[in-house]
Amino acid sequence: MATTATTGSLDPADAAAITDLLTRLQVGFNANEPDATAAIFTDDAVSIPPPGNVVRDAADLHAYQTARLTGQAADWRIEVAVEGLTPVAPDVVIAHVRQDMTIPGGSFSNVGTAVAVRRAGAWRIARYHNSRILDSARGTAA
Repeated sequence: MATTATTGSLDPADAAAITDLLTRLQVGFNANEPDATAAIFTDDAVSIPPPGNVVRDAADLHAYQTARLTGQAADWRIEVAVEGLTPVAPDVVIAHVRQDMTIPGGSFSNVGTAVAVRRAGAWRIARYHNSRILDSARGTAA
């Protein structure tokens, strides 16, 4: 996974740590390990996956990940790319993320933002929102 752009001043070690968080999301998802995917989030995190449901706090995120990785997405594989990092405060960075999904019989992509925060010296994701990329020729999800 490569980070393609950084806006503003961001320590390379912080950029690597945030990119590592999102790599861990990919690894956990592809291994169907909800503990690993949920572990990158803060206890008070909020995530909004497609189709727009709001998932709040660590317990709900873990339940969502468990249902997803043992259900519909059990055979899916994800490739996560960090397309940009923008520091907005000393301990807050917004990551622009792309997710390319391979599913039985096809594929699709999502783009989104992850708000990474440093707490007690460690980076975690406090907010995560992603949306399906539309196929402009058909006006439907790609």
